Amino acid sequence: MNDINLASLVLQILIITIVGKTDFISQPVLISIISGINLKQHIKVRCLMILDETQLQQIEEMSAALLPPLEIAILLGLDAEKRQRFVEICKNHLNSDVYMAYQRGRLTTKYELRKTVIKLAKAGSPAAEPLADAYMREQRINE
Repeated sequence: MNDINLASLVLQILIITIVGKTDFISQPVLISIISGINLKQHIKVRCLMILDETQLQQIEEMSAALLPPLEIAILLGLDAEKRQRFVEICKNHLNSDVYMAYQRGRLTTKYELRKTVIKLAKAGSPAAEPLADAYMREQRINE
């Protein structure tokens, strides 16, 4: 066994001890870590938070109830050090399952609320008409 393979094995054991698994780190990345090579050429940024389908569904449901990410993290039982990471993922990691579950829940409720407001505005509700106007302005600005 050469030095790089031995170091790779040691690093994998260390990662398993800290994180619980290494399937998110490939052999070239491990070699890069050991060799000090720039990792950007080998990996894409990945979310190190691994949640099961049940947890992702819970995130979507809680987000649909318009809970902020930090409160969702607490309800999921995430420890303190993982909570801030969870909040960051919900806001910034566009390709992660956590981000998609959070945004899907939030946007589903936003869509349902807007449909209701538009329906009320069309029916002549004086409270809903200014909201509908604001939605139209927002849509034009974002186009």
